[in-house]
Amino acid sequence: MLKIYISQPYSGVACKQDAYELARKAVRYFISIGCLPFSPILHTHSLDGAFPAETFYEQDLAFLEMMAAQGVVKPMLVLLKGWKTSEGCKKEKALAERLGFEITDFEELGSYPWGVAQ
Repeated sequence: MLKIYISQPYSGVACKQDAYELARKAVRYFISIGCLPFSPILHTHSLDGAFPAETFYEQDLAFLEMMAAQGVVKPMLVLLKGWKTSEGCKKEKALAERLGFEITDFEELGSYPWGVAQ
């Protein structure tokens, strides 16, 4: 089963609820095609403000390392709209590249397979 880490901006976005909804649609799509997705936003949205952002960044990077260490199937990092201006997303991408993840940049593709325009 393909493991997918969904990377997208959250801390600096204008509307965190929109980021949450995009993450929800992405996770729903990847589950529907038989993948095992993880979205840090879905995982921690309800905790917004409860901890410093750095706490979440550290956990997100640790999760990427855990994904790389498990199983034989190469994990995938999926980058969503706005990732190029997000320090957290850039850190996730750099680590995923070092760990050998397959990288898919939906911002470059210009659309999402789940039908949400960018």
